[in-house]
This record gives sequence, structure tokens and C-alpha cells, in this order.
Amino acid sequence: LLVRLDAEDPLTAEHSRAVASWCSRLARRMGASDAETLHLTRAGLVHDVGKVLTPKGILQAPRRLTEEEFRIMQEHAAAGADIVARIEGLRDLTPAVRWHHERFDGRGYPDGLAGTRIPFVARVVAVADCFNAMIGRRPYRPPLSPAAALEELRANAGTQFDRDVVEAME
Repeated sequence: LLVRLDAEDPLTAEHSRAVASWCSRLARRMGASDAETLHLTRAGLVHDVGKVLTPKGILQAPRRLTEEEFRIMQEHAAAGADIVARIEGLRDLTPAVRWHHERFDGRGYPDGLAGTRIPFVARVVAVADCFNAMIGRRPYRPPLSPAAALEELRANAGTQFDRDVVEAME
């Protein structure tokens, strides 16, 4: 699956490797055990696997997505969860894949979970994912500096993100 994602969308594959690295750093900063750190790292690596089912024209659009395209893009979280749930060695990563776009205030997707109803692993992946997306190159906007991205995380701590995970990012 990851090889297919790498071949079809190198930007997403590069992003997933970086998110895995950020998840590992966050885990260590939050005092996670070696096993928990490995779990969080693996979750970061596969969090976007559902994008293998997203049309290439949407994944690689050189502009902001239309409302309909964004709705299709949002399907990657549930689709990815369905994929990993069927694979014995990845099944335990299903919560991270499904819920990494949930928001602490309950306005995320796909299920509108809020607060600690969002599994810890998904809350960590959400912060790592957004931070890396903000500092990464995108066809439709220049990257933010790490300091500006961190400020954006802080501004959204408690609404979009778990405040404790954001603090660990600092």
C-alpha cells in the first residue's frame, strides 16, 4: 500500500514519512514507552493511506480544492481506516487513520468526535499532520516557517487540537 502511495503521489508519501517522524518526537516528548512510540510512529506513516483511492486530479490539484473536491478528499480518512482494518499487522492503527481529522471541539470528520473521545493516537497524528502540512510545500501556497506553523497550532489548541499535544510540540 505504501509503495503504491509512494508511486502514485510522492508528495503524500514524503508527507507521511515526515508525519511519522513528528509522531515519534511527540511520543518521546510526552513520555511514551518504546511500544507506544513505535505505535504512534507507525500511525503517522499510514495515516493517509486512504488517499490511494482519491482521484489523482484531486490529490495533485495545483490550486485550492472546490467544495465537492474537498468532500471527496475527506473520504480518505474513513477509506483508509477500512483498508487498515482488513490487514492483520495494521489493524491496530485503524483509530489513528479514521480519526486524524477529528477536531477537539467536535467539528472534524468523519464522525464529529470531540475531546478525549478522539483516541490519543489520532490526536497526536492530527498535530503532527497539520504541522508538517503547514511547513511543507504545496502547489497552491508557499510553506510556513516552523515558528509560524507552531503559532498556528497554539492559536488552535483547545479547538482544533488537543492542548497537551500542542504543548509537546513546542
